[in-house]
Amino acid sequence: MANDFFVQKRPTSNSAETLYESLSLVHASYIYATNVTNGTVRYSIYVAPQGESFGKNTVLIYREELVAYETDLVGYSIPLLTGMKIGVWSSVSGSVNFTVFGGTSSFFF
Repeated sequence: MANDFFVQKRPTSNSAETLYESLSLVHASYIYATNVTNGTVRYSIYVAPQGESFGKNTVLIYREELVAYETDLVGYSIPLLTGMKIGVWSSVSGSVNFTVFGGTSSFFF
């Protein structure tokens, strides 16, 4: 479909960063977090409406532990209105690779 998307990001700072911003009504089919280090790290996932920043009011998963080389399925079928953002954070910069993919769905129309 024309609105399908696939995005990967490995945050390079210790603050929440935007993984994906919706340009139309879509759903995030799956979000994965993969620890690419040999130590335990923590991660957070945020879903923020247009104009809101990432924080305690927009958190979906907060400081979840991820052991060495582990991959978690951390979200699925999340509806995103135009302008909504998925944010990601990890306790150690460059330690977690986040992947999201999805697209349009007649379920939401």
